[in-house]
Amino acid sequence: MLKNIERRGNTWYATLHVPLDVRHIIGKSKFFESLKTTDKRIAETRAAPIVANWKAKIAAARGTSDPFLEEALRLRTIIEKATTDAEPGQHSQRDIELEAVREIAAQVAKDNDELDLFRAIATGKETLLSSYYDEWAGHLTQAPKTIDQMKKDVTLLVEHFRTIERIHRASVIEWIRELMAGTPERL
Repeated sequence: MLKNIERRGNTWYATLHVPLDVRHIIGKSKFFESLKTTDKRIAETRAAPIVANWKAKIAAARGTSDPFLEEALRLRTIIEKATTDAEPGQHSQRDIELEAVREIAAQVAKDNDELDLFRAIATGKETLLSSYYDEWAGHLTQAPKTIDQMKKDVTLLVEHFRTIERIHRASVIEWIRELMAGTPERL
C-alpha cells in the first residue's frame, strides 16, 4: 500500500511532504496532485510515478540528482497520464508519447546500456532505487556513526544498480566480487 495518497471527498490525491532542508528551493511544503479517480487501486498505480518525480525534484534541490534520469522520470509521468483511446487507424496519445521516448532516449544516451535504462524508466518497466533512498534513510535510528556508514554503503548500491529490477542474486554476487577485488576501504 502506498502511503503517499489521500482521499478528499471521493477523489484520491498524490501527496508528498517536502523536507525542511529544501522547502526554500522548491517553494512549497507539500506536493499535491489529483489522481482523478475514486478507485484506490488505480490511485496507487497513478501516484507511484508522480511521487517518484517529486522525489527526483527533492534530490535535484539537494544537488544529488541525475538530469538524465530526471528526464526519464518526467517522460514516465507524461506516459502514465496519456490516454490509449484513438480513432480507428490513428495512433493514441500514449503511442505518440512512447515514440517520443524512443527518440529522446536515442539523443541523450551515451551507450546502449544508458539507452536501455532510459527507456525502462520512462516506460515504467524499471523503478529507480534513488526514489526510495530518502525515505529509507529517514527511518534509521542507530548511532550517528552507524547511520553514516549505512548511508555510504547503500549509496554505493544505489549508484551501482540504479534500479530495483537490476538487483538479483547473480548481479549482487558479481558486484561483491568487484568490491572485494577493489580497494579495501570500500568494503
